[in-house]
Amino acid sequence: MKYRINAIAKHLPGAPIAAETLEQATALRPSWIAKNSGVLHRHRASATDSLASMGASALRDALAHSDLSMSDLDLLLFGSGSFDYPIPYNACLLKQALGAQGVPFPYYDVDAACRWLSLLRLTARCAPARLLLQDAGPPPSLSDLR
Repeated sequence: MKYRINAIAKHLPGAPIAAETLEQATALRPSWIAKNSGVLHRHRASATDSLASMGASALRDALAHSDLSMSDLDLLLFGSGSFDYPIPYNACLLKQALGAQGVPFPYYDVDAACRWLSLLRLTARCAPARLLLQDAGPPPSLSDLR
């Protein structure tokens, strides 16, 4: 089973904060952050930013760059190493932030701390086959499972 990525987008909240500024604020040695993490600047989310709102912004940009609409989506996989709330899941909040509650595509969270991207790719490769099997007929009843 093959899948294709039509577009990639990102959302970075707020103005960039230089590593040097963070080093001064936290009394770290100059260049410590760049040397130990490779990060030259970061972004700080505001109190109104959420994973869902930032994800919705990125997804809208990706759809615009690929000339696709919400109705073209077959599946939404949300991968992250963090969450805004334990329940409801991020994918549910993202679909709500998109205003796509009436658009019929399934949505799932793929959370695995630092390994979320690897697991997300694996899930994306397997998900279409599972969805096709689910669409092949009505779900089995409990008596069919005995």
